[in-house]
Amino acid sequence: MAITWGDIQNWKHGNLNTAMQDLATLRKGLAEGKSAASKAQGQIQSTGAAANGAKASLGKLVDELGERVDDATELGLATSEAADGVWDVETKVHECTSFVAQYPYLSIDGDGGVHWDMDFVPSSPGQFLNTISPVNFSELGKSTSISEGLINSLNPTAITNPGMAVGKALFDASPAGLVTDNLERKQKAEQLKKLIDAAVNRAAEVDEAYAKRLVGVRDGTYDHSKLKGKAPRLNLPGLGSMPIPGQEDKPWPPEGVDSPTEVSNWWNSLTEEEQREFMEKNPGAIRNLDGMPGSVRDELNRKALPDELEQAEQDMKNAPADSEEAKQAKRRYDDLKKIQDIMNQKDPTGKPYQLLGLDASGDGDVRAIVASGDVDTAQNVGTVVPGISTTARDSMDGLVGEANTLRNASGTGHTATVAYLGYDAPPSAEPWKEQNGSLTDIASSETANKAAPDLNRFNEGIQTWQETQGRDPRITNHGHSYGSLVTGTAARDAKIGLLDAVELHGSPGGGVNDVHEYNVPDGQVYTSANRKDIVSGVGLDGAFGKDPNTLDGAKHIASNGGGHSDYWNNPEFAEDNAQILNGEDPSVNRADNKAEAATKGH
Repeated sequence: MAITWGDIQNWKHGNLNTAMQDLATLRKGLAEGKSAASKAQGQIQSTGAAANGAKASLGKLVDELGERVDDATELGLATSEAADGVWDVETKVHECTSFVAQYPYLSIDGDGGVHWDMDFVPSSPGQFLNTISPVNFSELGKSTSISEGLINSLNPTAITNPGMAVGKALFDASPAGLVTDNLERKQKAEQLKKLIDAAVNRAAEVDEAYAKRLVGVRDGTYDHSKLKGKAPRLNLPGLGSMPIPGQEDKPWPPEGVDSPTEVSNWWNSLTEEEQREFMEKNPGAIRNLDGMPGSVRDELNRKALPDELEQAEQDMKNAPADSEEAKQAKRRYDDLKKIQDIMNQKDPTGKPYQLLGLDASGDGDVRAIVASGDVDTAQNVGTVVPGISTTARDSMDGLVGEANTLRNASGTGHTATVAYLGYDAPPSAEPWKEQNGSLTDIASSETANKAAPDLNRFNEGIQTWQETQGRDPRITNHGHSYGSLVTGTAARDAKIGLLDAVELHGSPGGGVNDVHEYNVPDGQVYTSANRKDIVSGVGLDGAFGKDPNTLDGAKHIASNGGGHSDYWNNPEFAEDNAQILNGEDPSVNRADNKAEAATKGH
């Protein structure tokens, strides 16, 4: 039986994640039993028939438990993959309902059919003759006369016979504006139908893949070789693209583990012994891997930091003096040294920071992600995303300071805040030139489009790991300048339920033209614009989407009379962001900020 639109309305990935946790517990128990049986077999030192029989029995038990471990592993991985797919479906369903919210003249019936309202409802046959749209002829050919009953029964869904003479006459007589409006509505209806079909097709794909793997477990026909022995290279996008050096034998991960949800479930299913073995043998494979616990990422990145520093220092010595290679090595060294300095400091509670990301492998500046607080246990996790010209060497102190300001204002007991430099920020403001009272030659949105998936993966990794531990954190993103474009683009593309709120300040544009395009709960989009901020709203031409301060439905929080870099200096701004992070609406929907956004000098 084919999957329908009605079927997928109640799909929830959380149900599969719950099942995955049960499977993870089962696998751990089986793996520990196998390990105990193997150790018992090895401890038999005596000889003779009885001893040999015991060894043989234990060996058979080890083999049988090994098969059951493999079965539980495959079942768990299949369930985790299905959960991730169902999450995709939920997001696509949400995109459909959000599209309807943008265009209220559209509606979806229980079978996934799309309906749309005419721009004009005629009150008489004469009025109908003058105003009918050419896309509403489907019922016209069924009657020899035009009556009030016909007018009231028109079905504005399709054109079945637009070439009829009366239809053409009506088309020629209709006002151009009305025709254009209704044609646009028909096009939106068609666009919505494509979104619905995409959701249903993705659901069918997920269901088929899951069923195939379940049958494989039942019949014992799945490929065990993918579950043990040599594991393949991890090939994940973004900061997590860290290949495993060599291809020596290792316990995990199996082929196909490629989303933060799957990574979290995979790691949670391993025994402590397996986890420690992987951390010791293949730290580079997992230290930047989204979905891993923050504690593991921090431990392994801290261990990697001195080696990265030593390599950068060696590269400086080996490069020709004053060469670009030498300059690049020096920048990388300075970045890493600054990160090391911060790691030697304490957060506002007197505890060490978490080094969640460290990537010095590229040709650009070092990427780094530093958390104040424990992202593995925090009830609220807020991530601060910076803009152009941000580097670890020049900006990490300030970025970590902003994260600490947010954390202090929100209360440190149940909160973690993140200084996120996990993308290659545009290197300078040089393209942003002021001419004739406006900013032109704006940096491309391409960087934001590349950075957004990495930010979403990072957030998803925090959420899914906490879910494996039975927690559901509130996750918010706070973007400044070009970082607000990254934040907005990520919110537009995020899976539904991933982000609880976004805050955009000093924004050139938020990546959308309608607040409903953000995959966040209603009423959870916040903006701020300082009066003297020449960057805010620079994307009014649509290059970066609308100025977030002009979006209907966005809430305006505290601003001040300062410039582009003065937001976090305002205690009210920090307080409002803290309330957003804590799940409390700021006490004032600050109309003064909206006024500033409209009147600030550019």
